Amino acid sequence: MGMEFSSLFALPDGLEVAETSMTGQVLTLFLVATAATAICPLCGHASLHLRSSYTRHVADVPSAGRQVQLILRVRKFRCDTTDCPRRVFAERLTPFIEPWARLTKRLSQTIEAIGLATSGELGSRFAPRLGIVTSPTTILRRTMALPAQRSEQVSRLGIDAREFPSGSPLRNDSRQFSHPQDRRSAA
Repeated sequence: MGMEFSSLFALPDGLEVAETSMTGQVLTLFLVATAATAICPLCGHASLHLRSSYTRHVADVPSAGRQVQLILRVRKFRCDTTDCPRRVFAERLTPFIEPWARLTKRLSQTIEAIGLATSGELGSRFAPRLGIVTSPTTILRRTMALPAQRSEQVSRLGIDAREFPSGSPLRNDSRQFSHPQDRRSAA
């Protein structure tokens, strides 16, 4: 079952589907890591010594309109490098899932795209149609956390004076805006 589902859900190399279940609108995939070794995040050396494991729940992009919940068995390894300060470390699943993240990188990018295309409230109403459960606050927080080059920033919002021809009731000769009532009382 593992390899067919892994390619169907575009899982990265080293992760396989061990089991699946469906509860209502939620598809749950139980994933296991298949790599024989893991790299210590501090010293960069590979370790073969499996110490323990724990379960991690991570949300993923929807599939066929259903929410996808990943349940991962993350393994902990012992670092054998004598001068490394880290004795035990959990295997890293980056760039698919960041350490301590509760959603996959691709779901995070999808929520950011919804936030850039809409506002938080509108995006949170649109997201369930895609099978994504989120809130306006989450969408805004993720969008605001983007680097400046990824999110377009508005520096000034207003009406451009060049849009109104000279002599318009909304613009006087000094290129200042005025209210039409003010123009009538001055004449």
